[in-house]
Amino acid sequence: MEKTLTISTALVTFFSSDNLRVSVMRKKSNDDDEILRGCPSIAREIQETERRTYTLLEKHVLPAWKELGVWVSTRSRLRAHYQQKEHA
Repeated sequence: MEKTLTISTALVTFFSSDNLRVSVMRKKSNDDDEILRGCPSIAREIQETERRTYTLLEKHVLPAWKELGVWVSTRSRLRAHYQQKEHA
């Protein structure tokens, strides 16, 4: 059974007691500063598969960090990372 709980600006969906999936947290000021929470959100942003994205995150190739076991990054950091790769 899926339960949804809204906490401030984040939407948290519980799939089971030991599996937590967090959706995108949006800041209203600027889309580039949008916080992306979870490997699926980051994968959609960089247009990669979740498995490939997870590998890139675990190897610290992408500019991201973990908060309570969940990968977190921002749209602007990911865009800057890929722009830097294009100009290298």
